[in-house]
Amino acid sequence: MGSYCHLEIGGHPLLWSKSYVDAVLMTLFDESDRLVSQRRVRDRNPAADRIDPEDDELETVYEYRLDAAAAKQRLDIMGFTIEQSRIAFDTRLREMLDDSDAENDSFFYGPSWLEDDVERRTFIANLSFERWGASIGTFLASGCAPIRTAVHENKPLVDPLVQFIADGEDEEFIFGFPRCDARLFIRAVLEYSDERFPVVLDYSELVAGGYYQGNEDLANRARVSIQREFVSTAKTIVLTEGSTDAEFLAKSLEVLFPHLVSLYSFIDFAGPNMEGGVGNLVRIVKAFIGSGIVNRVIALFDNDTAAADALRALHSVRLPDQFRILQYPPIPYATNYPTLGPQGNVNIDVNGLAGSIELYFGMDILSSEGEPVPVQWKGYIQKLEKYQGEILDKPRLQAAFRKKLASATRGNISANSADWVGIRLVLESIFAAFTPVRDV
Repeated sequence: MGSYCHLEIGGHPLLWSKSYVDAVLMTLFDESDRLVSQRRVRDRNPAADRIDPEDDELETVYEYRLDAAAAKQRLDIMGFTIEQSRIAFDTRLREMLDDSDAENDSFFYGPSWLEDDVERRTFIANLSFERWGASIGTFLASGCAPIRTAVHENKPLVDPLVQFIADGEDEEFIFGFPRCDARLFIRAVLEYSDERFPVVLDYSELVAGGYYQGNEDLANRARVSIQREFVSTAKTIVLTEGSTDAEFLAKSLEVLFPHLVSLYSFIDFAGPNMEGGVGNLVRIVKAFIGSGIVNRVIALFDNDTAAADALRALHSVRLPDQFRILQYPPIPYATNYPTLGPQGNVNIDVNGLAGSIELYFGMDILSSEGEPVPVQWKGYIQKLEKYQGEILDKPRLQAAFRKKLASATRGNISANSADWVGIRLVLESIFAAFTPVRDV
């Protein structure tokens, strides 16, 4: 027959899973809610198990337990509010009524004891979240068993909606609530339950059946499992050294890879008046790691000496699996680039020394007045024994690149007609950040 796990509210089993603990249900609990105790077989919950009143044998109970008030608060914080439960209830009922034509099609939703399609449709059309709430309260307060008996006899001994709830579950409903995320159903039940009711997930039978050892951190496991699913569909957050980097990369993504825009979120430093700069980016990375954020996060640093120096502060920091630290990639035309310094005008490889976002604008921007705009050498960083370079005339270059982006957005230039080599390299490094490196 198999072994089962069940979730009960106020002693009433409402949700079941066979041979496994449902990870979605486990997100309601913390490891601090886990309890291991002893009971006699005869003291099992009769609503959940068949019991022998004469069986005095002791058994170990494995469960997660908290009270209804705490469960409601957790669900609200997670976003499973009573309003979301109401929306899910109403939306699914509308879909059911729209699925078939009352005059021509059979109507399959509703109580099993109603055989007439018109009666079924009328029953569903008259359902409301408030009526269901009052009826689930009546059902739970009744002790459930007498109402279930009435249902099985197909006799209208109680309110039909309470009977429908007592019918349990089918493909479309669970205790009269349209099927959706189980946490929305639980939140709705809790709204009409006594706040002192215990909310219990009992998996004793699964341990006894050998499916679990009983010492697993099931709540933590569930969160990891759900987080992985979330991360695969949630936006990847991209952190940069400043607001202009975020602006140019976000708009370039729209131009060059519009089909990928929904997958990335570039943090805007200017909007919330956040401080920019390489040092602040290091601090933000540490703060994000400490926050336990589950999104994928890419911290994207300039390809210059200042970034290399600042990154030393992250060498000892253990990065979570969903974090990546990148620098702008080397760019071919920067391997022989004009520079200004104490030794005069010299063409050298400025990759790793002066690779701010402006260097990636393309030679059509950098050489808009004939010769490439040179890099000026600034401070000397003793620990790295390298100078920090900075491309000159940044405001003009930024204005020119904005025009380039605007023209591409309006369709005046194509993604193939302008020099996007540098920006493409940066974006492609972002795309590949979480791609496993294959051995050659």
